[in-house]
Amino acid sequence: MKVMVVGHRSNLSKALIPFLSSFADVVLAGRSDSDVVLDLCGPLDKFVIPSGLDVVINLAACFGGTDTADIDRSMETNVLGAYKLAQACTANGVKTLLQVSSIFSHLTDSSPFYSSYALSKKYMEKLLEMYCKSAELNLTIVRPTQLYGEGDEFRKHQPSIYRMLDQAQNGEDVVIYGKNDALRNFMHVDDAAKTIALAVSQELFGSYDCMNLSNIRLSDIANAALSAFDSSRSVIFDVGKPDIPDNIFNIDTSIFGRLGFLPQISMDQGMVREAVRRMGEA
Repeated sequence: MKVMVVGHRSNLSKALIPFLSSFADVVLAGRSDSDVVLDLCGPLDKFVIPSGLDVVINLAACFGGTDTADIDRSMETNVLGAYKLAQACTANGVKTLLQVSSIFSHLTDSSPFYSSYALSKKYMEKLLEMYCKSAELNLTIVRPTQLYGEGDEFRKHQPSIYRMLDQAQNGEDVVIYGKNDALRNFMHVDDAAKTIALAVSQELFGSYDCMNLSNIRLSDIANAALSAFDSSRSVIFDVGKPDIPDNIFNIDTSIFGRLGFLPQISMDQGMVREAVRRMGEA
């Protein structure tokens, strides 16, 4: 099997590539440091698709923001870029497009976490489903939940987890803002990567959420961080700060039933892995 990964510099891509390499010939595509130069924001006639590819996996994304320029970039990359990639796959005889979306595509405008990123992911899914059906291109959409892993590169998207780890490592109490012990759904990046690799190897088609089997409270994450550093400090709620809202989704584990795989890394185990990494660097 020959697989091309678009957007290979993301944290999820870096975790995914070793799993893919165990059963496939992997080609890396992106704007730089790649086997193939491919810019989703470029013109379609500049898209390079090597011959003999069975699967193209698209992990490239723009996380956007709230101003007009951010919205433009989100739509250009996440919606139009994915659409052009699907067209290039069809033109070059690729059998399957696996699009990594986001659990945030389920958000509505009533959510405090709604953004141009969430909206672009929703539009992208609908556009790809329509196009791939008419073009007879196999489509797999996987929507990972919020991901964490080892290394500071995860801090950008999950600052609360890494702030908790910092406080535990420094021998401080772990502080949660507000009085709401908010619920979240987190998955270790290795579990998400293995799920996607299995979807490729088992030729799973369709649209699926990729989330942990249960939601978790911020205090449970904080306690896991304290335990990972063998700290006797406490979890404290700073009730003078605004409450942190819940951000959870209906639990859907159908992808795991189809693949015969369940997430393996608990939050406790994940925090230990990051603590071991940090202590090894000290």
